[in-house]
Amino acid sequence: TRKDGSPLVGARVTFRSPRTGVTATGYTDESGNYSIGTSTPGEGVPPDGYYVTVLEDRGPVTSQKPATVHPKYTLPSDSGLLFKVEDGGETTFDIVLDPP
Repeated sequence: TRKDGSPLVGARVTFRSPRTGVTATGYTDESGNYSIGTSTPGEGVPPDGYYVTVLEDRGPVTSQKPATVHPKYTLPSDSGLLFKVEDGGETTFDIVLDPP
């Protein structure tokens, strides 16, 4: 969600392990919720620490809408988002994004 509590719809959320290179991706729905997974269906996300990036859907390159979240979230080194996935079950990571 954005800092004001509104959902970020259609954003790509990517978890990437700096140790193994494993990447898991998902997209936010109309409520701002997301589920991530690897390229192998049903595989789940291996336990590890992951840098997280969020890429806002701003429309086509030729007619992009203004950004509503800070661009720092597009780079693993700048996002400030690092989550640890534990073995077994589901984990919820709520992400609140700063404005531009």
